[in-house]
Amino acid sequence: MRRRSLLGVVVSLGIVAGCATVPEPVTLYCDGFEVGADFDRRGVGPLPATPTYSALAQAVSDVAVLASSLLQSVDAACSELALDFGADASGERPSTAHERVTLDCEHAAERIRASRPSLREAKVAVWFARQACIADTGYQVACEATCRTDANCIERDSGERCEAGNVIGPCDGSCSGECEGSEGAPIACDGACTGECDGACLHAGRPVRDFASGGRCATRCVGRCSATCTPQAGRQRCEGACRGVCEGTRLPGRCATPLEAPRCAGEADCHQACRASAYARATCPTVALAVTSDGAATESTVRKVRALERSLPAIFDVARGRGDDIRDAARRLERTARHVATSDELSGERAACGVVIARTGSVADENMRAASNAAKAVSAALDYATKP
Repeated sequence: MRRRSLLGVVVSLGIVAGCATVPEPVTLYCDGFEVGADFDRRGVGPLPATPTYSALAQAVSDVAVLASSLLQSVDAACSELALDFGADASGERPSTAHERVTLDCEHAAERIRASRPSLREAKVAVWFARQACIADTGYQVACEATCRTDANCIERDSGERCEAGNVIGPCDGSCSGECEGSEGAPIACDGACTGECDGACLHAGRPVRDFASGGRCATRCVGRCSATCTPQAGRQRCEGACRGVCEGTRLPGRCATPLEAPRCAGEADCHQACRASAYARATCPTVALAVTSDGAATESTVRKVRALERSLPAIFDVARGRGDDIRDAARRLERTARHVATSDELSGERAACGVVIARTGSVADENMRAASNAAKAVSAALDYATKP
């Protein structure tokens, strides 16, 4: 497959890129691509596109929307946290989203470090447990079907393609492993962690006791629940999701990651795009985070604890949660988009939109990188207090 110079096409088309927040690139010749659109329904441009082109357009759109959302969430959380910790609100704001999130999170990290003596005296601890998102494998399978070059090939079942240890679902018996909980009770079995909880126990959303050395929760456990989840009286199964060894019949579950590569042949770029969409469209539970204080706390320290409770979920979601996975997906997708965009097989409006799609993929990658780096700066300032 021959390649055309991406730079030459950009110059001839005169791309005007957006402000790197919600990328909306526009060219003189492409009006078929729009971030947030459903290209499965509307297509890209006036002519039918190849499966790879359509899958790529959708994946770039999906990842761009998510990266922009996470960038904005991290910036808003850092800005609020910095102000709550006493940062100066005066001064000129940076003009770009990347500069703003970097500056706001730097200010938040600086103020947290300045507050360490009072936070240590109050024995403030941050309890965080990364929870598994559920990849949109249904979309991935449907997308991959369009990539297939052999219409007679029968693909493996989705359950067989979920990597070992990533199947999450009910267990008709006991589960020895991680108890992921239900949507309403993260890291819990039917609302209660019946094993050792290395974290904080919550009741009505508030920490009721610190179990830093391990303990049993009768309510929600925020942290690692190294429990053996067994059916409670009158129930037939664990209502929480088992991510471990199911001693019984594992009921149909979901996958925490996109499915392994398909058996049926298809273009690699097409499959990569489908996988990226599965990541971007994943359903993620509420961030499991609690902030506890077990020492003498002044009124000012209490306010800071409340500020951490409000702002850290968005920051830790990116810094310690799904951020790295999305960042990796955005980086791989950016390379795929650039590869497809420079193909000599594209012409006319499709070629023009290909360049716009590639640029949008690059902006999404930049957004995710900026959000991740900024969030990790704040997270690092709290390493001493973060459990487990």
